[in-house]
Amino acid sequence: MATEYTVTIGEVLVAVDKKADSKLDILPEGTSGNVVISTTTGVERSPIILDGIIGITDEVNSESTNNEIPTAKAVWNALVASEIRLKKYLVGGGEQFRFTIDTRQTNVDTNGTDKTFSIPTSRAYSYDWVIGWDDGTSQHVSGTGEANSEGIPHEYAVAGEYQIIIMPAGDENEWLRAFGFNNNTNGANATANKQKMVSPDSPLTVAMCAAPGATTVGNSVFQSMFYGCDGIGFTMGTNFGFVPEWNNVTTVGNNFCFSMFGTCKGSSFNMATGFNLPQGITSVGSQFCMLMFTDCIGDAFTMNGVFNIPPGITGVSSNGQFLDQTFARDSGNNLNNRFKVNGIFQFPQGLNSTNVSRNNNFRWLFAGRFTSSAQQQDQLRSAVDIVGILAEPNSDRNTFPSGMLGYNDVATNWQGT
Repeated sequence: MATEYTVTIGEVLVAVDKKADSKLDILPEGTSGNVVISTTTGVERSPIILDGIIGITDEVNSESTNNEIPTAKAVWNALVASEIRLKKYLVGGGEQFRFTIDTRQTNVDTNGTDKTFSIPTSRAYSYDWVIGWDDGTSQHVSGTGEANSEGIPHEYAVAGEYQIIIMPAGDENEWLRAFGFNNNTNGANATANKQKMVSPDSPLTVAMCAAPGATTVGNSVFQSMFYGCDGIGFTMGTNFGFVPEWNNVTTVGNNFCFSMFGTCKGSSFNMATGFNLPQGITSVGSQFCMLMFTDCIGDAFTMNGVFNIPPGITGVSSNGQFLDQTFARDSGNNLNNRFKVNGIFQFPQGLNSTNVSRNNNFRWLFAGRFTSSAQQQDQLRSAVDIVGILAEPNSDRNTFPSGMLGYNDVATNWQGT
């Protein structure tokens, strides 16, 4: 009998051709084998994929050895055409990205009947992923993203809510760069598809967009990642944010977090309580966090208690647009009454007058906010506290609206309407 590979649930066993890794088990050419899956009661089963061929679920040859340890066994009868190396991914550890979708969700309710979703691949980077669709099926996909891509479509047997897992099947450097929506309505960027997003659930790692442990990341990192996701239930998951390793990153390229959550204007959308930018950044490219939360106008949206701009930033690209319209809202949209700036938010105090005055830096940062009497009451932070000791920009920036606490106490070029 062929060797049985036993995998504890909480791991995903993935076949990767010619993957050089000392931790991998090797299944020699010309062999076949069994895969035995076991778990303890109440532990979620993970998707299994062997060379892109077989998925294993609770229903496959299910059996119980006793009342406490249910097991599932499935026999892999396919011959191995070439050397295949089996890589184990620990669920809850290792590189992966989880997010929840609801195929029934719109910007009004969750009463739809649609059964489809397409993972967006709108960034022009290659991908090589294993996807667990949360319906007992897994898929190995590879390709290159582009702005109008149809993404990676999937049809479920039953309409409903699912948590999708994406993992790198090969190289883990920049492995998630292709993921994300775009500011158009083509392919996977169709409005109906965006509205099915419920929450990003797992943290963002450096390896998703750079080499693991890198201190510099390139352009367009997390740009438009969830742009236009305005479904009625969409919000940040509790665990979503930047892992502590990000605090070792000192330099980011152009468009870092550009429009990351732009126009996420559903009634449920809000920052996770621990969400914050990487605080070790000292040098940024153009359009840093531009439009990051523009037009987030739902009833729940406000700044959490920890969000802040990295305080050590001293270098800003000459092309500017630093914090351009980061929290602005379109005057044509309705406005919630809850948004407030937290008690610690402040511009980086090491920026010299040249950096402050670069092209459209700080422009319309809070434009359109604090226009109602309700928003003007009980504010936690004044414009004076936010500006601190920074020099006045050399031209009008309209950074603060007239309803902002301390508006009349900052220099004229910081003021708006």
